[in-house]
Amino acid sequence: MLLRLRIALPDRPGSLGQVTRALGSAGADITQVIVLDRGDGRALDDFTVYWPDAAPREYLVHALESVEGVRIDGIWATREAPGTYPELEILKFLTTAGDRALATLIDSMPVLFSADWAAAATEKLPRSVVYSSWRAPADVPLPDDTPARPTAGTLPSGLHVITAPLPP
Repeated sequence: MLLRLRIALPDRPGSLGQVTRALGSAGADITQVIVLDRGDGRALDDFTVYWPDAAPREYLVHALESVEGVRIDGIWATREAPGTYPELEILKFLTTAGDRALATLIDSMPVLFSADWAAAATEKLPRSVVYSSWRAPADVPLPDDTPARPTAGTLPSGLHVITAPLPP
């Protein structure tokens, strides 16, 4: 399986080598590293790794925690292979989808954002789901308000969501 790891580490010579050594020792095959941010003596990097399906992710966590100064910000499954641009393919489909444009967009969002599911709902009360991707729950949790721009949050249930307005 393909995993994405977001890792904060000390920004000093040798730190990246220690992280890659720990990942390799745990059994991860690193396919891509992207430096997202640097400053105040810290770096924030995204690693894309191939990880055996049957191996517990705790092995990765344990290996990374053995590196001094490393903080794991997230580990999640991704369908996006390094160097691919799924958003360009999706834009192509959206421009030709006609009446299916909304369904195409919602079905594409889990791929674009490495999410489990996506849904679109009405803005006016009472809110109702207009379309949802195949893995969406039967009772999609909807926010109380529609934000002016995309907003991330965590629901009381612990579910991480992104809410974004769409044009009419």
